[in-house]
Amino acid sequence: MLYRAKDNVLDTLDIEWSKSFTLIPSLLTLFQNKNPGTFVALDLDQDDQFFRAFVSLGVAIKTTRFCLPLFGFDGTNSMNNKYHGVILTLIGRETETIKRLDLQLLTLKYEDNIEWFFRNCVAAGLVFDSIPIFSDRGHIVGASEKLALEGIRLNLKFCTIHIIRNVRKKFKLRGKDIENAIFDVQGAPTEVKYNFALGKLELNFGKATWDYVANILPVNWCVWANMPTSSSVLHDYFVPAPLFEWRSTNFVESDNNVVLSSGLRRCTPFGMLHQAMMQMMHAATTRRTLVETWRDADRYLTPKVRALREE
Repeated sequence: MLYRAKDNVLDTLDIEWSKSFTLIPSLLTLFQNKNPGTFVALDLDQDDQFFRAFVSLGVAIKTTRFCLPLFGFDGTNSMNNKYHGVILTLIGRETETIKRLDLQLLTLKYEDNIEWFFRNCVAAGLVFDSIPIFSDRGHIVGASEKLALEGIRLNLKFCTIHIIRNVRKKFKLRGKDIENAIFDVQGAPTEVKYNFALGKLELNFGKATWDYVANILPVNWCVWANMPTSSSVLHDYFVPAPLFEWRSTNFVESDNNVVLSSGLRRCTPFGMLHQAMMQMMHAATTRRTLVETWRDADRYLTPKVRALREE
């Protein structure tokens, strides 16, 4: 009953379906005008109807230089009965929290939409260089190949959890043993130990499983291949980069869970964009308040960094 009541409230707060699309351009323009440095984009289809939109908050882009040099990328499906689209997000990682940098609302999760998303990220001011981007091994892989031809090089690092899920599904494997075996491959600190872990994987789970895992480029997910002294196979734009002990897209998915609990996915496109903008502004305001509080208290280290220092 409570779940249904929440849906009813969200429905009354959301704008009429027919007006949802026509008001999106003015919403994007207003948000951009009120927030200096903010970048928005809107694409219409051949019938001049809404196709996709992109939003990034200027202050979030500007402060990426204070974040860990890594990003996370993921998509989540809308749950509106009339709109079957996808929300793509790019997440930055701070020492204390995660923060959404960019959001794109689109109709389908195809490569061309992902390409459009990252072109807009660059237009918004993001610099990717060799910064690792944690993601699954889906459409973003093909998109990255096409973007590289345009000079936009995405240094993809594949989520180990997704690899484990794919292996389990493909080879009908269960239990913790296969999970631990793949984690051993990913976390091997040297090429010798990586090959040893692969050998154990083949011994315990067969040649087909070995082939599947061994054919994933090590620099895309393994610790040893991302060391500065790595002898991993060189690639044009997948290059070694510090992983900061991350090996999955969990921090991106946790943000998607926040999106889910907020009811955003059940809104019309206008409602989705409006709620996402409000969440961006709330997060930026919260960070500003924290900074002012810490500054007034003469704190120069965040609580987590201070705790690490005192250990």
